[in-house]
Amino acid sequence: MCKLKFNLVQLLYVPIFALIAIIFLSNWLRDLIILEWDITPFIASILGIIILGIIVLAICLVIYCIAKLHANMTILIRVALSGDKMALKELIAELDRIKSKG
Repeated sequence: MCKLKFNLVQLLYVPIFALIAIIFLSNWLRDLIILEWDITPFIASILGIIILGIIVLAICLVIYCIAKLHANMTILIRVALSGDKMALKELIAELDRIKSKG
């Protein structure tokens, strides 16, 4: 199974682009429901299921990025507020893992 590893900048920008894609695809799905195009309802339903699947995957990606960003920020804030040595080592290990992306 493929693991998603994003750096901090990607954790910020990926949800923004995913939300833009969700808006675009939902608008396209609305056009399919109204059937403004000259296609059969069978093809429109297949396209609708595909678009709905992509929207669900984009929503899962947004939730994952927000949860991962929250976890990283929690460690950072805990280190900044407490000055705990274990939390500092945990933060350094997490930042090294993000830098390496290997």
